[in-house]
Amino acid sequence: MSSSIYVFVIFFIHITILVNPFLTYPPQTQLQKLDSVIRLTHSGSMIRTRTRFRRVLSITDFGAIGDGFQDDTQAFLEVWKIACSLSGFIVVVFPYGKTFLVHPIDIGGPCRSKITLRISGTIVAPQDPEVWNGLNKRK
Repeated sequence: MSSSIYVFVIFFIHITILVNPFLTYPPQTQLQKLDSVIRLTHSGSMIRTRTRFRRVLSITDFGAIGDGFQDDTQAFLEVWKIACSLSGFIVVVFPYGKTFLVHPIDIGGPCRSKITLRISGTIVAPQDPEVWNGLNKRK
């Protein structure tokens, strides 16, 4: 009888250790990831020179639906505007498993931050060729 209790306790501890990080992990927009910059010396040993903070912004937190049918252009412009106004290192995420319909837009700087677009999902253009009329053909 007591050995089955020990087995149950050990099993419970293992499950708690495995599941706990998923229960306490903050939402993606609240993450600030540390990205260490490491410099190698001549001897091959590593020296940490500084730590960078990287903010992660998801386009879905700015109203993008990601179904491939509804227009997600405004959400993309909003997340870009916020990312561009922040300082530091920013990652704009297009989540996996979603398809974002984005009409022709211009994005650019100057930005206060260094922005990385992480496109794990799919970005599609409108199928109607009329949306391209009157736009700069060099872009």
